Amino acid sequence: FNSIKKAFTNPVDISLGSVEEREVEVIALTDLNLYNRGETVYIFANVTYDLFGLTQAVNATLNKGTPNTSDDITLILYDDGTHGDQVANDSVYTNTYVLSSLDSIGLWNVTVKVYGESNALLAQNTTSFNVSNQYLVYVKDLNKYGLAGREVKAKVNVKNYRNDSIIA
Repeated sequence: FNSIKKAFTNPVDISLGSVEEREVEVIALTDLNLYNRGETVYIFANVTYDLFGLTQAVNATLNKGTPNTSDDITLILYDDGTHGDQVANDSVYTNTYVLSSLDSIGLWNVTVKVYGESNALLAQNTTSFNVSNQYLVYVKDLNKYGLAGREVKAKVNVKNYRNDSIIA
């Protein structure tokens, strides 16, 4: 009886603390830092921290480096082994964008956003890359020696600005 009497006369203080933060972290990446028009940009969103599994959707917005936002492109990113995603369900969300011959040159920004239930924004991060209209051209003279006025045979290779891919 005394323990019940003590509980009523000295009640336990229960107070409500701050709501627990359910944090999600993401890193925005592209496969390269420099592209030529016509090349494919691989866009990645690596959800590095999501302890409670809150991620429902991930997208990326490509700002083409122009002041006008009407030309921005928003892509859904996937973690299902498709759309350039190498491994399903590894928290790396991926999609690709092929740069057209009309796309602007210069610095582009990519903003990836992670959404939870009811499209609540959980996290975002930004990265950037450059688009160039400059190419490398190599000419090899196949018949260096001969008479003046002769037909010169040459082999021409056009490579992207990074010098790692031949342009067909």
